[in-house]
Amino acid sequence: IAKSPIWAYWYARRVIKDRWPEAEKIIAKDPEWAYMYARDVIKGPWPEAEEVIVRYPEWAYRYACDVIKGPWPEGGVNEL
Repeated sequence: IAKSPIWAYWYARRVIKDRWPEAEKIIAKDPEWAYMYARDVIKGPWPEAEEVIVRYPEWAYRYACDVIKGPWPEGGVNEL
């Protein structure tokens, strides 16, 4: 489970129901699951994953809208 971003996210959200620090490095490597983890598990910004999220416009936009809930200039999202 800890080697797959999707299953690590799922386990943290559905089983642990909290952050799972041991799996965060794996989750942070995938922009989609990093965004989901920030939104659903951390429920706020996750600076450690932002360098991956920022590289993918769709996930950067969603992260700005749903996690930061405002402009995220680092992600190229200056307006919502």
